[in-house]
Amino acid sequence: MRPLAGSAAYLLFTVGLIGTGILGVPVLTGCSACVVEKTAAWRRTLEDRPLLSRKFSNSIEAAMLLELVLNFVGFNAVEMLFYSAVLNGLLAPPLILLVVLLTSKSERLKRRGKVSENPNKEKGNG
Repeated sequence: MRPLAGSAAYLLFTVGLIGTGILGVPVLTGCSACVVEKTAAWRRTLEDRPLLSRKFSNSIEAAMLLELVLNFVGFNAVEMLFYSAVLNGLLAPPLILLVVLLTSKSERLKRRGKVSENPNKEKGNG
């Protein structure tokens, strides 16, 4: 970057790094609020007005407050990201295997009414 920007390269890098960090905060809070919303089956989104989706808005506010508290208590955000990636790497293979095992036998899905006996009947081909 230095050949293009000269001595301003350090400033551009710093502004880009800080800007990226600032963009990450609303993304993380929005994602955590959406996870809470899906888990609790609230049927609300970020497009709703805050007064219409009070629980959803409160979960966004709680996530932001938790992030602030973790920051001021002294937790290292980069270290927490590293450990969450390690945890994700450890948990993903068994969870993928579980999903494959649960969905591989159509009898299990038929009992729950998720698979029809003849899929061509629904399309009008059978």
